[in-house]
Amino acid sequence: MRDQPLEQAQFVRLGKAFGELESAHPVFGLAKEHPEIQLITFNPDAPIETQAWHTDNTYNDLPSAYTFLRAVDIPPVGGDTLWASNGAVYDDLSEPVQEMLSRLVARHDLYWRLRESNYLLRAGKEGTDAHYMSFTADHPVVIRHPVTGRAQIFVHRHFTSGIHHLHEEVSKSILDMLFNMVKQPDYQVRLTWQPNTVAIWDNWATQHYATQDYSPYPRAMTRMVGKPKIRPQPLDALRLYDSGVNWQRAGLIKK
Repeated sequence: MRDQPLEQAQFVRLGKAFGELESAHPVFGLAKEHPEIQLITFNPDAPIETQAWHTDNTYNDLPSAYTFLRAVDIPPVGGDTLWASNGAVYDDLSEPVQEMLSRLVARHDLYWRLRESNYLLRAGKEGTDAHYMSFTADHPVVIRHPVTGRAQIFVHRHFTSGIHHLHEEVSKSILDMLFNMVKQPDYQVRLTWQPNTVAIWDNWATQHYATQDYSPYPRAMTRMVGKPKIRPQPLDALRLYDSGVNWQRAGLIKK
């Protein structure tokens, strides 16, 4: 949606039209008067790690359902965002591969990618509380979308660190295959931002990529995320490959 000069309170009202909003984030700063709004800024002197395909907040047991992003300060060129369809990637897999993936569970870890890229060290947070905090969750590699019922992959380069009960090299090979498929333009759409552009997307059905091709210019966005009502569900709970996690503790999956 173009040309949306929204005040923060108006932006929050827009988000709440989709349901309850989250009001905390372990990395991004929050707006003082409206904690539902996260401040996402690019400082050329201290860049954040956005150059990886990802689905927001999958390191939580209940990953965010929707994401709302508004452009505040945009560089004169560059800074596009791309989205890929998790359902379209799954549809293009062969049936035997789909069957195999439907039995697997993966670990999602907020700080895995940040540690891998030495972000904590470069940001001066190595050895601080951030280095030791744990934000991890386990989700099926393939889930059934709670609204559409569509089967789709639910792993991504930024937070998915490995697949349970597989040798490390096998896990890496499977994940790399899925990570590389997402890079194909066949599954993607691309948005060129303008000031006051607002984008809203289904966070579970997609993953996205924020280009960083505009240095030395700054870039400022405001973001909100919507709370889901359930955790991601496998295609068939009766055949879920046991990750060692007590999936029954919330009564959401019954064997």
